[in-house]
Amino acid sequence: NTSSLKTCLNTNQGYRGLVHPMTKTADGKFMPNFGYRYMTEDLPMGLVPLRAISKLAGVPTPTTDMVMLWCQEVAKKEYLVGGAGGTLTGKDIAETRAPANFGITTIDDMLW
Repeated sequence: NTSSLKTCLNTNQGYRGLVHPMTKTADGKFMPNFGYRYMTEDLPMGLVPLRAISKLAGVPTPTTDMVMLWCQEVAKKEYLVGGAGGTLTGKDIAETRAPANFGITTIDDMLW
């Protein structure tokens, strides 16, 4: 159903059956398992490079930065330093697909 982004995501066959694993806490409640691939793969291999490319293109990323700061906190990683608007120079940036890790430091470097 392509009537809205929400319905596209909700009806996309590729997402059928995907769930986020949960961990039971001592008080019987459930918390997301932050060691799952959404944090261990999607953050360093998806969100970090997209944020870096946006900055190379001169596109502000205040919402992305806030999401990244929350994600790196729960994942116990450091990519973005200096809060929203900061730099991707954290101690764990080398384990990401940030363009700078491949010598790409300008938007022109991205274009062949």
